[in-house]
Amino acid sequence: VTSVSTPSRDFDTPVNGGTFTIATTVASGVNDDGSFSPAVGESVVFTTVSSRDKDLSSGILPVNLIYVGGTGANAEYRAAVQAATTRFAEIYRKIGIEIQATEVDLDGPAILPLLNVGDPVYLNLSAAVAYPALNVCIGYDIQEGILLGEAGGIPGAPIPTVKSCVAVSMLTNAGPTGTFDASTLELLAETLAHEGGHYLGLFHVVESSYVTFDTLTDTVVCSGSADCEANLGANLMFPYPVRDGAGAYITQDGLTAQQGGVMNRYVAVS
Repeated sequence: VTSVSTPSRDFDTPVNGGTFTIATTVASGVNDDGSFSPAVGESVVFTTVSSRDKDLSSGILPVNLIYVGGTGANAEYRAAVQAATTRFAEIYRKIGIEIQATEVDLDGPAILPLLNVGDPVYLNLSAAVAYPALNVCIGYDIQEGILLGEAGGIPGAPIPTVKSCVAVSMLTNAGPTGTFDASTLELLAETLAHEGGHYLGLFHVVESSYVTFDTLTDTVVCSGSADCEANLGANLMFPYPVRDGAGAYITQDGLTAQQGGVMNRYVAVS
């Protein structure tokens, strides 16, 4: 499952009608030199979802908060998600996106599968709620137990697929104490907003190798961990939490105009 938004940036050429050609290759494996071996005889299904949104500077984003496998029965977790969603909405409001959140409890594994290859669990969950929307699948944890959250694509599919969700681990976001305070609630809110940013089409402003950057021109280019943390660490799409000199997490809620432009162009924002 691969999704593409077009045009995805405010400086991309508008789509004004006509005929468009998409070239694709289905790969069966990766060669030693990094090239792909095409899979002969395989078929590809293309699904087009379009929006009539005429204002690409603001919009409403439906968000399905899906408590999976009884996670919503934990009163502390549910209250934490509700509080974090208020803060999540505040972050997105800065770039003109209003969140309309709906809570739902669905059957499934409380330890959520990884999204990098997809799983039928997410097809079932995303098919059970209204779409197009941003689906947030909330579990006690995510397989491997090290992730705060994971998005099912950059951007994610606006229709039900095996990747149509942002997975969130309540256990990891709660931290070592296993409970939520002001600091961990902020971390949870930023996790929702960060992984949601991926789902709406944003890449990290810089990868943790410090040599790969996003394709936007209003996020600065930096060099090395100290420089990147100083100049980009407060951005929502920085790849990891950053601590200040006292050891506390800094707030990471910044979004540039071009990042907002990408997010407002996602098909579920209208």
